[in-house]
Amino acid sequence: MNKFDELIKIVKKLRAPDGCEWDREQTHESLIPYLLEETHEVIESIENKDFKSLKEELGDLANKYNNVVKEIKIITK
Repeated sequence: MNKFDELIKIVKKLRAPDGCEWDREQTHESLIPYLLEETHEVIESIENKDFKSLKEELGDLANKYNNVVKEIKIITK
């Protein structure tokens, strides 16, 4: 199983009926403040050429915006 498949598995577990209530309640719109915050941190890492931090911030960005993962099945069909 590759890392992307692992991510999808985790997100499905979080969004399952017996998963995390907070994750299930989120919408694209409710995640905008988090997306903006994490995006700014990604940009800061790039500007500082801090590639270790960039890797972490990109992971945070993906994690915060996990609602997109549920749409992947539409893209990959």
